[in-house]
Amino acid sequence: MNRCIAIAGLWIAALPAALAADGTGCGGSQPGVKRAFFGDLHVHTSYSIDAYAVGTRVDPADAYAFAKGQELMLSDRHTRTRLERPLDFAAVTDHAEYFDVSFLCGDPNYSSRDWCRRFREASQPDPQIQGFRKFAFPLFAGPTSQPAPLCEAPGECRQARQSQWTRVRNMANEANEPCRFTAFVANEWSATPNAKHWHRNLIYSTDRVPDYPINVIDQPDLQAMWTALDQQCRAEDGCDVVAIPHNMNLAEGGGFDVESESELSLRLRARFERLAEVYQHKGASECLSDWSRRGEDDCNFELMFPSRFGGPFGGKVDEPTWNRMRSTYYRSLLARGLQLQQRLRFNPLQLGAVASTDTHNGTPGAVAEDAWLGHFGSDLNPSARFSLFPDASPGGLVGIWAEENTRASLFAALKRREVFGTSGPRIVVRFHALPAGAADPCQRGDTPSDAIPMGGTLPAGRRYRPMFVVQALMDREPLEKVQIVTGVLGPKGIEERVVDLVPSNGGAGTTLCAVHREPGYDPSRPAYWYARVLERPTKRWSKHDCESAGRCSPSQDRMIRERAWSSPIWRLP
Repeated sequence: MNRCIAIAGLWIAALPAALAADGTGCGGSQPGVKRAFFGDLHVHTSYSIDAYAVGTRVDPADAYAFAKGQELMLSDRHTRTRLERPLDFAAVTDHAEYFDVSFLCGDPNYSSRDWCRRFREASQPDPQIQGFRKFAFPLFAGPTSQPAPLCEAPGECRQARQSQWTRVRNMANEANEPCRFTAFVANEWSATPNAKHWHRNLIYSTDRVPDYPINVIDQPDLQAMWTALDQQCRAEDGCDVVAIPHNMNLAEGGGFDVESESELSLRLRARFERLAEVYQHKGASECLSDWSRRGEDDCNFELMFPSRFGGPFGGKVDEPTWNRMRSTYYRSLLARGLQLQQRLRFNPLQLGAVASTDTHNGTPGAVAEDAWLGHFGSDLNPSARFSLFPDASPGGLVGIWAEENTRASLFAALKRREVFGTSGPRIVVRFHALPAGAADPCQRGDTPSDAIPMGGTLPAGRRYRPMFVVQALMDREPLEKVQIVTGVLGPKGIEERVVDLVPSNGGAGTTLCAVHREPGYDPSRPAYWYARVLERPTKRWSKHDCESAGRCSPSQDRMIRERAWSSPIWRLP
């Protein structure tokens, strides 16, 4: 039986609904009644060439089974792990670049060629990440042609790439169980010019996908990627897709050259790029302080920079470089979108917020700070994690508000941006806007039908004045704070504010409900608002690991204030 919890209009299904007897829908689901589902939309397995090169041997079928709660034997062949709580959905997003290499060289029965042998064995003789450095990284950052020794017959590599893509699709279909677990067909487009991360995860609505995976070799830039998606993923063929940028913190100001893009390219971007990943294994991408206040405001959560820039606050970076880096963080992208709205009359950066793991161990949803087993097959012990990825984290989760756990329902929510991200805990967040004169929603038992949910846009016109409502349900640790982050386009540029809200329901720690009325509300000025919910501080993975070893350095002895981010609500006059 489905068990639901109600908190001031926030309804959460505690258990997934079962398939209806007639097979037409999910039992217990009701039209218009949405539930919060949790999952991971950024997962790598041995089908990703970089994962394979550092010792990962888990395939997509293994990853989906793990997401459902089954025990997984990791690539070292003696570490077993299992999720304490299964996920509701997942997408395996392996790097599509060199699918042919992983298909042909991954099987020792296929090829005994020396190049393939060295590829298969790269992680064995090489310490830790040397295999990745030798075999994977040059393929991403260097030439975009196949290694000459690999494919001899014409079209051999292209056929191998298609064969691996077919395997990906089939494994997702086999794992997909409507109403119980959703498995999306997906891949990652992995442009990494000069080691800058311009990556996008491509999440498809169904198994109607392009014949060949969209990848940097065939589609070397974003314009080519948008065009390929437009041509190869058409609604009339049953295909739809959402592109999710990630690691904007490592993009170094690239991948969002929207001020110089053609209007056609921007419209394609607005059509496909509906979301952004604000948190994952490689740190937070929510915001970066301005140059004058580095590390002194709310933007210092789990920051990770390219190693050449040094330190958690980028001590080696000059002001122009810092500002360029800052321009592709999530909050900066929201601000740039408001400015473009003024010129274009549409917003190509209207991005909802999600989070995921980016695991390369094939372990979607493995986000517990006290049980993290690392990012790769080569860092399954604490000493390796401290030496390879001292600033990394287990990553986060995606929350989706949908009527039922099916591809159609979840994907529709992704498209309308009714989603949120967390840094790991299953904090449930609902954020919506109501007319200012509505009854206090924190005292109601339901969500009004005229509420504008996260991801939406306020009605045009001067007569509509909103109040914003944040509702949150704790996971396992008490909630500490509710905030509203606001960006308003004024005469001198974007005015940002972070406002702490006082819960009107008493703030018991388990549930929080708060109302925000925007002071000086001006309907003529473009703006965005999103909610942030913070837990009380707990031990970070590094503190758990070093305490277990009986010795903590200052850099390891750290706490973390886990959190959740809602998608914004926009005012676009």
